[in-house]
Amino acid sequence: MANNSGSSLLADYNEAYFTKIIPNTVVIFIFLVVGILGNTLVIYVYECRFPRSDGRCFIGPLAFFDLGAIIFTSALNLLQNFMKFTFHGQFLCKFVHFFSYAFINTSLFLWTIIAVQRYRKICKPFAWQMKKDQRKWLILIFAVLALVFFSPILYFYGINENPLSYQDRNITAYVCEQTKTDKSGLVLYQGIGLILSLGNVICIICIYTVVLIKIYKVVRGARKSRSASIRSDSAPLTTLTSSKSISGEKSEQKGNTLSSENSDQQNSKIRIQHRSTSSETQKMEHTIAFTFMTILLIGLLSYAPSRTLLVYESIDPQFWKNWENLTYGELNIFLFLRRSYIFNHSCNVFVYLFFDTMFRKEVKSLMGF
Repeated sequence: MANNSGSSLLADYNEAYFTKIIPNTVVIFIFLVVGILGNTLVIYVYECRFPRSDGRCFIGPLAFFDLGAIIFTSALNLLQNFMKFTFHGQFLCKFVHFFSYAFINTSLFLWTIIAVQRYRKICKPFAWQMKKDQRKWLILIFAVLALVFFSPILYFYGINENPLSYQDRNITAYVCEQTKTDKSGLVLYQGIGLILSLGNVICIICIYTVVLIKIYKVVRGARKSRSASIRSDSAPLTTLTSSKSISGEKSEQKGNTLSSENSDQQNSKIRIQHRSTSSETQKMEHTIAFTFMTILLIGLLSYAPSRTLLVYESIDPQFWKNWENLTYGELNIFLFLRRSYIFNHSCNVFVYLFFDTMFRKEVKSLMGF
């Protein structure tokens, strides 16, 4: 009887928590739906509707890992919302945590490959470039490395039995979180992971800084080249005008002059066409670079609040345990900030819609517009 009473109190306690965080649950559901639909659309269009190209070759794989990340992280957070203190599935707890970490960090590793490819395309266009098979192997290698490196998650996460007091009664809560079996090992593992993640992000930022400098120089040089081209193209007109003003020239000399001018004009047209083609290629490469840089910026901004709260949690381990002392608004705001990384894995479709006109037209076509 006492056990049933304890179970009932635990259910009431869990229900009180769930009721207080309904807004966060709704937000996660929205991100989950948008992320599944958006990433599926990106994978379908770029992998099935568009011809293969070097510029867009990583968009499909990135969307796949973002899709996996949004599914597993949303599942984990929703389970923790619904069963915060009544989580009994040991295997489910470990499984969802492991794949959440694996998909999130494979996506992060992929950012590094993309940054290197953008650097090679823009800063070293005539040097070695990644081949199709090399790109596939790199993606596979980084995915396997993520699975191997984050396999200790299966050991460090599980169900904790936490005693707590509710309505002047002692009850036992079952929480899916970091286990208490090996605190020192967990701290060491998290430290290594933090160093690798920060090193990866710093490396990506440095690469894109070099790319931005190169784009700036190319754009500035193109503007100067256009200005010089306009001045040089206007020179033959002056020559032609002055030659017509000379009345003593023979007809043969006029013919030779006109022939020379026609040849110059044809060469000028060829140069203009070549510059136009080269300019369009550069513009496309620059647009793709800005697309991935925008995705990186969104990722950094969405992960910053989460990582900041993670550091604070290590300083104050009782922070979330005192959720009853937080107001309705405070708890939901803190939870949203703690889980803000979900935004990064659900919004990339809008970045592609903004930057890629071909993708935008294809989506409109699929929707019947």
